[in-house]
Amino acid sequence: MQNFCRKESEQEDMLLIAFPGDETIYDGCLAAGRGFVHISTSGELEPCPFAAYSDRNVLDMSFIDALCSPLLHEIRQKSHLLHEGMGGCALRNQGAAIQALLK
Repeated sequence: MQNFCRKESEQEDMLLIAFPGDETIYDGCLAAGRGFVHISTSGELEPCPFAAYSDRNVLDMSFIDALCSPLLHEIRQKSHLLHEGMGGCALRNQGAAIQALLK
């Protein structure tokens, strides 16, 4: 999958990420606005579709304001700790630490 994503990214001028695995190429997880975010069907701005944590809703504020959330900021600051590559979601595997940030 990683080879496919690299080849297609080069040919089509787009970013395709295979995970687990590509976190090492990008110096850690790209969630929380380092590369992408996820908006749930209820408007919750989440760092990743596989880690459904949120402290902001885009229905209550602008998208730019939501991107400035304390949760996403803290995750971006700690992105160097989010290396996976062996299976699962690097961010989701840090669930206890993310829950602590929400408190």
